[in-house]
Amino acid sequence: MTMEKLGYSYQKKYVSLAGWLKDAIRLKRLKSGERLPTVRRLVIQHKASISTVMHAIQLLEMEGWVRRVPGKGVFVCEPPSSSLSNSKTFLTDSTAEIVSQSKLNGACIGVACHEYPRDASLQNVCFDRLLRGAEYEIHSLDGRCQLFTVPANGNQTRAHPVIEAVGDHSVNAVIGIGGHWHGAQIKEISETLALMGVPLIQVYSDSYPGLMVHRVTVDSAAGMRLLARHLMELGHSRVCFLGWSDHGWSQERLEALQRALPQEPSVVTIPSHATNVRDLLRREIDLHVSTVTALVAANDRMAAMTIEILRDMGLRIPQEVSVSGFDDDYQFRGAHITTVGLPLEQVAASAVRLATFLLFNSTSAFVHETRLQPRLLIRNTTGPARRGSSNGTDLPPRPSVTTAKVSLTVQEGAAM
Repeated sequence: MTMEKLGYSYQKKYVSLAGWLKDAIRLKRLKSGERLPTVRRLVIQHKASISTVMHAIQLLEMEGWVRRVPGKGVFVCEPPSSSLSNSKTFLTDSTAEIVSQSKLNGACIGVACHEYPRDASLQNVCFDRLLRGAEYEIHSLDGRCQLFTVPANGNQTRAHPVIEAVGDHSVNAVIGIGGHWHGAQIKEISETLALMGVPLIQVYSDSYPGLMVHRVTVDSAAGMRLLARHLMELGHSRVCFLGWSDHGWSQERLEALQRALPQEPSVVTIPSHATNVRDLLRREIDLHVSTVTALVAANDRMAAMTIEILRDMGLRIPQEVSVSGFDDDYQFRGAHITTVGLPLEQVAASAVRLATFLLFNSTSAFVHETRLQPRLLIRNTTGPARRGSSNGTDLPPRPSVTTAKVSLTVQEGAAM
């Protein structure tokens, strides 16, 4: 049966075809390990163009539903774990469109963010982009935006200022920017807002299993797959992941990289709030750099520190070691890091559209999760793997550099 007969025709055609194939995988009509039908067969079966079929397969590969084996074809994978939970995913970037077309009609959306100066400093650009995207979308949907801030230190943040603000301003839905609530705090906030009938949507945050907290974020796994493919095309087989031990999103990115690479990467994790972050990272890099050709950092902050350390060690980037980041953080644009770009304005706008959908579908029992697709930004810090790197012993002797004489130019504040 074709996708049109099953009601997929309201979406862009390649998204519709991808949805049809996902359902076939979920229902075991296409089994894990089985080869996907050929492009020609799908073209004939669904009366689609070759371009439509190729786009659909690319989307499935990006989301982890299929894997491409060079010279053999495309094979079905186990459905991603998120697709088997009680979550309902709307992809709302260029690959798909949210179902709801409703206006807010004067409804008030509260946007909660931690306290920070809304100025032009680079470390605030990420939050500014998220807030700008939310505010613009709320107004474009004929709604009212109520911005309220909470202390940046999660240990000091109490639930009641947020809940009081909801009551004081007759807020109909709350969007939290940056994931600054954790543990018992997010549990209290989500449960109280649920009793009030106010949807809570977290933007660009860790997930909250078991809680009625909707989430809009970027598909980090897709970003890591793009990055892994780029490194493999450059000949890198020995890779080390540099991450943060105290951030869930760092672990998610590590797991995605492990799934995407044919060979298990080395792993280094350090606490982001340690007073000697740079010294810890310097020690770990010194231990691993002779056995790998590429260092994949969990975010651009980690990548920028890594680049400084490698240069202090006398290593050339990318001729001897490639380095990549994640986030396309404006603070580190000057380092020209190969990274994964995040559509932050679209993330915030999608949160507003999801809030609109929830307000007009209040009986929905699903926890909704929206994941937008990132894009790979190839810059100056990745290149072909160095020659003779298969045995990992080809690096030239390095001059000794004492940590004490190194000047720290990268901010060591907590990563978002």
